Amino acid sequence: MRTTPLSRRDRDAGLQRVSAITRWTLAGALAATGFFAGLASQSGRGTTTAAAKTRAALEKARRQSTNATRRSEGDDDNNNGFVQAPAPVVTPQLPTPPPAPSGGFTPIVSGAS
Repeated sequence: MRTTPLSRRDRDAGLQRVSAITRWTLAGALAATGFFAGLASQSGRGTTTAAAKTRAALEKARRQSTNATRRSEGDDDNNNGFVQAPAPVVTPQLPTPPPAPSGGFTPIVSGAS
C-alpha cells in the first residue's frame, strides 16, 4: 500500500493555517494581558500609597502655615504690635533604606586556624 506524497500546494496551505493560528494566538494573548492588567489596576482602588500620604501631610502643613500667617497679619490691632510667627512646617521623614552590600571582594576566613 503506497501513500501519495503531499503536493507543494498542500504544504503551503498547511503553513498558512499554522501562521493564522499563531497570529490569532498572539492576538488573544495580548488581549488577555491587557484585560488582566486593567483588572489589576482596578483592584488597588481605595488604598493610599506612601507617596500620597506624604503629599497630603505636606499640603496640610502648608495650609496650616498659611492660615497661621494670615491670622497673625489680621490681628495687628489686638496683639499690641507683636506678630505671631508662622507654625513651622513639619516634613515627614521617610524611612531610610538599608545600606547596599559592597561590590568588592569579601574574604572568607575560617575560624579553625
